[in-house]
Amino acid sequence: MTSLNQDSVNYQNAIHNVQALDDLQIVDDQPCIEGNSQPLQCFASLDTKFEDRGAFITGCSKYIEEANRQAEFNEMLNKGFQHAANLYTWRCCSRAVPMPRSNDQPNRVEINEKIVQVLGPEVQKLNEFMKFASLSIDRFIEEFQSISHPEKRKDFVSESLLLMIGKLLNMFVVLDALKYMKVFFVKVGFLFPFSHPPRKKRKKCFFAILEVCPYC
Repeated sequence: MTSLNQDSVNYQNAIHNVQALDDLQIVDDQPCIEGNSQPLQCFASLDTKFEDRGAFITGCSKYIEEANRQAEFNEMLNKGFQHAANLYTWRCCSRAVPMPRSNDQPNRVEINEKIVQVLGPEVQKLNEFMKFASLSIDRFIEEFQSISHPEKRKDFVSESLLLMIGKLLNMFVVLDALKYMKVFFVKVGFLFPFSHPPRKKRKKCFFAILEVCPYC
């Protein structure tokens, strides 16, 4: 490499010195302690599920109230279609429940006890569905009466709230189309006489079924 201690270096020598740096061997015995780079994925979603409703605190209070109501209706929709999925599952599995062939079958009592054990959680789901149906219908009627009030007609009703009410109506239509599932539970209840042990447990379970089903 040409010496760099000269007072002046011409253009060609400068270029030669820079190119000579490529041949310079640098020995680095230090271990690499840098961690592996982790991938970072970012997703943008415009559906905030009304979590940003607190941003209206400096604006009109009616917008906060409307955002809270839409958040409540959105949660109601999720629960409603979850119950609809349960009803559809019952429709698909109704033929899979074993039935005794006759009253003289030796393991008839055992089959009945197993069916009661299997249907117990499903009866609990049915009770939860009936509670949800009652509360959601009352809430929907309350909201519909609110926006239909003569004084409310003078005010502006947002399009998003009207669309949410339309989604609730669609949810009720879907649940109504699946309500005939009660026939399966009622038929199962009538197939079990309560003359064999454990009589009280089975009687209590199926009376609970028959008590809930008429309200489907």
